[in-house]
Amino acid sequence: MSRSQTSSQSPNQRVASALNAAHLMLQYVGNDIKTAALDERANSMLRHDCKNLTFGLEQIGLLISNMAVGLADKAGLDLAKSTNWAEQNQAMVNPANTFTTLVVGDANKMAVIAAKNIVAASAQSPNLLFVTGGIGMGKTHLLQALFNELDAVVPDAKMLYLDAEQFVHDVVIAYRQGNQFELQARFNALDVLLFDDINRLSDKCRSQAELLQIIDQLLARNTRIVFAGSQAPSALTGFDESLVSRFDAGLVVNLVSPCVAMRTEIVKAKAIAAGINLPDEVVGLLAQTYPKDVRSLEGALHKVVAYGLAQKDVFTLEMARKAIHPASDASSLNAS
Repeated sequence: MSRSQTSSQSPNQRVASALNAAHLMLQYVGNDIKTAALDERANSMLRHDCKNLTFGLEQIGLLISNMAVGLADKAGLDLAKSTNWAEQNQAMVNPANTFTTLVVGDANKMAVIAAKNIVAASAQSPNLLFVTGGIGMGKTHLLQALFNELDAVVPDAKMLYLDAEQFVHDVVIAYRQGNQFELQARFNALDVLLFDDINRLSDKCRSQAELLQIIDQLLARNTRIVFAGSQAPSALTGFDESLVSRFDAGLVVNLVSPCVAMRTEIVKAKAIAAGINLPDEVVGLLAQTYPKDVRSLEGALHKVVAYGLAQKDVFTLEMARKAIHPASDASSLNAS
């Protein structure tokens, strides 16, 4: 079709032409489930036909990805599992991070309930969950516990766990290879998306634009999406307003610093998991000394365990103090 013929078409005819171009793309879906990029002719026609439509190229891209998923479903193919995402999940998700190993208290109770509602596919649970909390509050443990629980309960679910760094990498590769629609199609095939460290997507405009489309696609299919970030949506900087509004439209739950009783239970649970029987006074020392976040508490416990094992499994209050305050101990020796 010549440019003059195309320009004389009605808007509906131009949409039809654009969809025909989309079908050219879908014809390349093969046994390896890779959707080839549009050839130069089809790509040129698609961009020209969509240029003046209120529809927009992005909406046509959404149609393409939806058709790709539909075609794959009819053929019994799985776009989500055609990538290396299974290997990526295995590399990024710690199997030890489960709901069983997660100590629950007032600091995280609402977030845990919200996550478990996703596992139960509760009708009361919104499709988008946003978990926020400071560094070391247990966001990653919660997301990975959700992944591991879903993997056990619904093993056929198409899931992806990734962080902002990996997503930016995937977007950059897709643009370099001209596979943006393929990337969208594969995300659109997911049943569950778990996205960690969303705050690191700040000022990544292209990646944010892709994520916005992905969110809209997934929510249209009632797919469950869980984000985790160190800031609440309203406090995020360097983010597109439309993207922030999607986050705010979901359920936002906050992880806060655990109380001393919860910190005590965390130390006990971590020590038992490591096969160590810590005296109560050592547990109490750690719980009282590290009030801010769980990660610092765990780090201190690792020091105490390592120091105790080096002392032939002797875990005393004096030893624990030396383990977590080596500098002050050394200074006191120098002073003497």
